[in-house]
Amino acid sequence: MKVLYVRTSQPGKNTNLFIDLLNALKHPLNSGTLRDLRERIRGTLKEYQVKLLTVDDAHILKRNAMVKLIKIHDDLKIPVVMYSLFG
Repeated sequence: MKVLYVRTSQPGKNTNLFIDLLNALKHPLNSGTLRDLRERIRGTLKEYQVKLLTVDDAHILKRNAMVKLIKIHDDLKIPVVMYSLFG
């Protein structure tokens, strides 16, 4: 099973989430408009045949970024696990 682990960065907006995902995928094109990043994420996740997406530090994600993760799940049928460890 191909699992992608990504640790979110501050402040957890949509653009930051997409850049974090592309960096985790080691995809060199991690800049552009939000629409470009969204399409690049969808295509790259399909191309790499990712079967599970795990998101660390999910507590810092903004609501819209979480909605984007739900959209990835709905569109690509990839389970998304969000977790956060408070210390």
